[in-house]
Amino acid sequence: MENPYRAPNLVTQAPFVYGGESLVDHRGACIITEGELKARAAIQLGLPAIALPGMNSSRQVAADLLAARQVRLVYVIFDTDARLSKEDKPKSVYVDHAVETLTERLGQRDLHTARVTLPLLGEQKMDLDRYILLMGPAALEELRRMAREARDGIPA
Repeated sequence: MENPYRAPNLVTQAPFVYGGESLVDHRGACIITEGELKARAAIQLGLPAIALPGMNSSRQVAADLLAARQVRLVYVIFDTDARLSKEDKPKSVYVDHAVETLTERLGQRDLHTARVTLPLLGEQKMDLDRYILLMGPAALEELRRMAREARDGIPA
């Protein structure tokens, strides 16, 4: 018996990757972020996006899903964080490491990646859903501009 609480197109990915339904019309590119709310915010803007449950989780599931859906270019949008960790290290070090590891995993599936770094806008931390909330209607065009800048030099 099919589980009525799972969307049919997410059965093979749930609960490891959120947003697979947005890849129906991806035009070769999508966003990957961490956290359901961040992906949902991008999807509501009309951008194909998937989310990992955490920045160090489900990388292989995401790579397999994106390759199966024939995505060619992945925009990695993780949090921009200027705060310090409990160990007095910049939190950005951990984010950078997670992005590098994810990029390597995606590259193993012949997926090109471009990192989009969100501006802090006077905050200590900026994530995708907060950025969209603060920027309002201008967020879509700004994300597209940052994506164009991030993908310069990536083969078509």
